[in-house]
Amino acid sequence: MVQQLIEGAARAIQKAFGEGCAIYTEMVRQNLKRPCFFIEGGDLSEKHMVGNRYRRAAPLSVTYFPSEEKIPLKRNAEMAAVDEELFCVMENLVTEDGSVFRGTSMRAQNAGEVLRFSAQYGGVYKKLPDENPVLMGDLTLNEGV
Repeated sequence: MVQQLIEGAARAIQKAFGEGCAIYTEMVRQNLKRPCFFIEGGDLSEKHMVGNRYRRAAPLSVTYFPSEEKIPLKRNAEMAAVDEELFCVMENLVTEDGSVFRGTSMRAQNAGEVLRFSAQYGGVYKKLPDENPVLMGDLTLNEGV
């Protein structure tokens, strides 16, 4: 689920910001091409609801690295424009199979040199029952004892 959300976010960001912005989904130590986005997933959580229904939640984090050549004043304006756009882009993510996940608890933070955006995604799903369930053994009743 997390990898599908990361790929959906990458497609949505690419569509909104175009080919001029690089998108990374794996850690890059050197030669980061700016401006760029780095997308990573957080810890997946699951909670049992009723029967075979479960609720899953997965946080996503997007870090935006602005252009290096911008002076600080224009960099803040650039990041403000990007965070406004990210709220729209990240609201509904479509996965490869066509599932749509709505972002909740969305938050953007200007952290000086970078912009950090986070959102929570999740949904309710059913676990399929086992095809060969382990059943209770035979029961013998003695009547009239």
